[in-house]
Amino acid sequence: MVVLDVMHDLPGYNTAEDIYDAARHANPDVDRSTVYRTLELLQSLNMVLALEREGDLRRFTLHVGHANHFHLLCIRCGRVMDADKEMLTSLQRDLMSHHDFQIDLGHLTINGLCRECADNTKDS
Repeated sequence: MVVLDVMHDLPGYNTAEDIYDAARHANPDVDRSTVYRTLELLQSLNMVLALEREGDLRRFTLHVGHANHFHLLCIRCGRVMDADKEMLTSLQRDLMSHHDFQIDLGHLTINGLCRECADNTKDS
């Protein structure tokens, strides 16, 4: 319950260490391995979403309220943004029509560059 409580209060997407630190602040008896095991359990129960960027730490967020968006992940700074799934309606329809493939927007992450990182790339 401590893990769920702190995740509810933490904004955005957080590493297991961020969640552990917040949990320890709420309850000094919380063990690091318990937080990690709890995150894995919550993920298997589809209560927590995990985002992973190659070479970076996995980040977690509560799954509640995530049915209507997908994720945009900046490969340079690690920023995660939510995007409305309606933006992918035509892609979803085309994939079903051409490949008989239904995409799972609840677990979709698109990698790229956020505006700030893209602008910094242009300036270099």
